[in-house]
Amino acid sequence: MVHDVIIETLEKDNNLPVNKSIQDESNHSLFEKEIRSTAVQPVKNRFVPGEVVAFSAMKVANQQHIGLNQNIIFEQVLTNEGDGYHPLHGVFIAPQSGLYVLSSAVLTFWGQEIHTAIIHNGNIIARIYGHGDNGRHDQGSQTVVLKLNVGDEVAVQNIDYADTNIFGEVYSSFSGYLLSPQ
Repeated sequence: MVHDVIIETLEKDNNLPVNKSIQDESNHSLFEKEIRSTAVQPVKNRFVPGEVVAFSAMKVANQQHIGLNQNIIFEQVLTNEGDGYHPLHGVFIAPQSGLYVLSSAVLTFWGQEIHTAIIHNGNIIARIYGHGDNGRHDQGSQTVVLKLNVGDEVAVQNIDYADTNIFGEVYSSFSGYLLSPQ
């Protein structure tokens, strides 16, 4: 019968026995009882207990005359769970090892270019470019997933122009969070 095939499939796919009780007093068919009493695998909890690590910071003031390899300072901290972000220096220092999601968006002044990068321990991971022209601003952004060890540093730096400017007014940001502790 069709319901026998369904029950066999449920048992095989779930690797669990299915209750094949006979029809009860409420007069449900055997098939309905079998489907309703199918064992379901327990839900796996993907949350790993431990310290929450997440930060988000915005650029409020315009930052002008930024030198080469200078960190961009995102001074308005919205979130800093785990205390990994250091707003005076614009650096995130991983308080815990694991897989992190990090992102940044940077807005140029109109008529200017900006070339920044997400930097991990002194190495360029992802470049961010913006070129405002014709009386308009431009915004570049990047998101990366990185494996960080305790004490690893991540920052957003100016990498190309010796005297550049970044627009504030919360148009530019730097954020990250621990995706999976290790």
